[in-house]
Amino acid sequence: MYVRNGFDEEKIRVLQHGLEIEGLKPATRLPSEPLELVFIGSLVYHKGVHVVLRALALRPDAKVRMLISWRRQRLESVS
Repeated sequence: MYVRNGFDEEKIRVLQHGLEIEGLKPATRLPSEPLELVFIGSLVYHKGVHVVLRALALRPDAKVRMLISWRRQRLESVS
């Protein structure tokens, strides 16, 4: 994309960001336990928090605990 838009390919470096997932196992929970969502990142549009919230709105019966960590502050919501 950048090269197509005129940027010099020699000056582009790809930095791999993300979570280390080696050794992690899928979480298990009982159906009676609330689903726990953890979001790590900036509360900006392109991170997609609004997508999660819209999806949760489609399941008003869902028991959810959502943790959002932002600038050393922690927001917690239980519904």
